[in-house]
Parts: sequence; structure tokens; C-alpha cells
Amino acid sequence: MAVPPLVRILCADDEPLVLEMVQIALVDLGGYQLVRCPSGLEVVARAKEFDPDLILLDVHMPDLGGPATMEVLRAEPRFRTTPVIFMTATDAPGEIDDLRALGAIAVISKPFKFDGLADQLQAAWETHHG
Repeated sequence: MAVPPLVRILCADDEPLVLEMVQIALVDLGGYQLVRCPSGLEVVARAKEFDPDLILLDVHMPDLGGPATMEVLRAEPRFRTTPVIFMTATDAPGEIDDLRALGAIAVISKPFKFDGLADQLQAAWETHHG
């Protein structure tokens, strides 16, 4: 079975610099379509109109953290199976295991090298669909 193309990515992070790095990595270098959101609440609001192939979420955000955002999205039938990748500055093995147990297809540690982010997402996408 062929892996479907990864085109549209919805990303949430409350740090403007991280969103700018994601923009450079995924749009300028990777050629993806990207909607950047400064909060989990905005992800929930924008997901329906954008219909992302993949959702990239910061774990710790003040209004609605990544796991809570994922939970809200999973309540919507159309997003029950949309792949989610978490970004976190925590490198605690227990947290990474917990995030994967929630259903994340990958966990990316921050800070990340923006010139390798597209490759990390594509690899997780292909593994998920492989």
C-alpha cells in the first residue's frame, strides 16, 4: 500500500520563535502547507477549515496543552485518526512514553534543528502509514 502524501500540517506552540522555526523548516525548506497557531484553542478552531494531514503540538501551552488539545480533537469524528506528533522540551523518558501511549506517532525533543524537522516528520508519517 502506498503512503499517502503529507501536505497540510497544523502546528501549535506558544513560543513565537518556535513557530517561526517551524515555518522555515516546513514551508521554506520542506514545501509543506502550514497553519501556525499560538495555542491549542486556536488549533481546535482552525482544524476544521484547514483539514490537516498531520498535527504538530507543543506539549506545554498555557491555555490548552498538547495532550488536552489532542483529546478535544479526538472527540471530533473527522480527527479521530489524524496523526499527532508532540514537541517537548522535556527529555524525561516517562513523559515520552506517556505521550506515545496517548496515541502520538512521534515525540520531537526541543530544541530541534530546523533543517531536520521536515525529515523527522516525513519519517514518522511514513512509519505510521507503512
